[in-house]
Amino acid sequence: MPSENRNHVDMSRLMMMIGLLLLFALLPLTHPVTANAHAPKAILLAYDLPSQTLSVTISHPSPSPTFHYIKRVIVSKDGKALETAEYKSQPNKPEFTYTYKIAAAAGDTLEVKATCNLFGSKTVQITVPKAAN
Repeated sequence: MPSENRNHVDMSRLMMMIGLLLLFALLPLTHPVTANAHAPKAILLAYDLPSQTLSVTISHPSPSPTFHYIKRVIVSKDGKALETAEYKSQPNKPEFTYTYKIAAAAGDTLEVKATCNLFGSKTVQITVPKAAN
């Protein structure tokens, strides 16, 4: 094969390889669900001392709550996990509340970490208030 033809074939292969590399590099940018993946926007905690119930209100809008959702909520007290809840979807609204029976006393600090199944997490704390008189 003449040198000129061989260089042409080598250049064509090189251009094809560069094109494929660019395609694979840019492919993640074309997937809209990944671009919408995000940590919870907000988490609001409320603790009811008489019923020993923690209410966790999570703001995590999702156009597809069975594909993009809060997959895990961990409730801890004094650095020790008391409850780990695993989910396979979330309610079909941007803000929703989960409740957990958690034994705590006034002054205890509870921590909640909510994790998105695609990307990110958020952690917040609350100090258990004294019972209302």
